[in-house]
Formats: sequence, structure tokens, C-alpha cells
Amino acid sequence: MGEQTLNATMTVKCALKLFNNMPHLVPITQELLAMAHCARNKYQAYLDKLKRKCKMTTRKKILKKLTGGENKLFFEAQRRLTTAAEAKNLQKVGLAQGMFLRVAVNCKEAEEKKKEVTKLQKLVEKRKSYII
Repeated sequence: MGEQTLNATMTVKCALKLFNNMPHLVPITQELLAMAHCARNKYQAYLDKLKRKCKMTTRKKILKKLTGGENKLFFEAQRRLTTAAEAKNLQKVGLAQGMFLRVAVNCKEAEEKKKEVTKLQKLVEKRKSYII
């Protein structure tokens, strides 16, 4: 359990003690609703921040794995996505997403080929050692 979750749980338990641990006795005031709305907004901002951070790290990982052609396709997809988002054109956004998916598939295929090549190289080295 995270620190923030633990603090929130303790705050709720302490507040319920004021009403003899009976949640149905807690009055629902405008102030309480405003505080709940504020907490929801803060949590949504926190989730958005985590999502952006996750996207950036995955993009960096993809960029490290890309070869020359895939790299060009990735940057073209990124450029198209930003222009489509600015123009609010959903068709172009869909096209950019398709390009990103193609890059991901190409990366996966390249990784599989690389694994196969290393496996074959190990086999060749093993057979070489028997011959020599």
C-alpha cells in the first residue's frame, strides 16, 4: 500500500471516529463535495503525469531498438500525429496510430530474427569447436 493511500485511509478512519464510526451520520455539505472534487482532480492529474512518463519511457525504448528505416517511419508517424492533433483531424490521428503499430510490429519481427540469428550463431560455434 502506498504512502498516500495509507494517509487517506487513516484520515477517513479518524474522521469517522467523530461520528461513532457510523458513516451514514456524516453530513454531506458543499465543502465536503468541493474537497472530494478537488481530490478527484488531483488524482486525475497524477494519473495523467504517470501516463505521460510511461509513454515517454516506452518511446525512448522503441527508439533505441529501431533500425534506420523503422526510425524514419517512427519520426514520420510522430510528426503526423502532432499535426493531426493540432488540426483535430481524427482520420489523420488514426493513420499515425497505424504507423506506430507497424513500427511496433517491425520491431518485434526484428527482435525475433535477431534471436534466431544468435541461436544459429551459437550452433555454428558449437559445431566449429567439435571440428577443430
